[in-house]
Amino acid sequence: LVFAGASAVGKTSIISQYLFKQFNTLDVNPTLTAAYISHKINKKTVNIWDTAGQERFSALTPQFFKGADVVALVFSLIEPETFEKLEYYVQMAKVRAPHTKIFILGN
Repeated sequence: LVFAGASAVGKTSIISQYLFKQFNTLDVNPTLTAAYISHKINKKTVNIWDTAGQERFSALTPQFFKGADVVALVFSLIEPETFEKLEYYVQMAKVRAPHTKIFILGN
């Protein structure tokens, strides 16, 4: 499972809510390059990549799509330009992982 999207749209907070039932909106440090989390759910292991959203890392993010079963693309509901930036990630996911499922999440 790979989370991608613009910086500060809440990717890390969504993952934190899912794993730890804690949605942190304050004092979240930006993810640099990517963070990897392996979590067991019902005896199955879910591997999660939380990718950086800063422009300088955007070329690195698509490398995490290869082999992913699911790509979750996150945008901010209060910043429309973050939705427009998802087109890049959609295209990269289709190239790097043509059979992956892509979910668009508004936060």
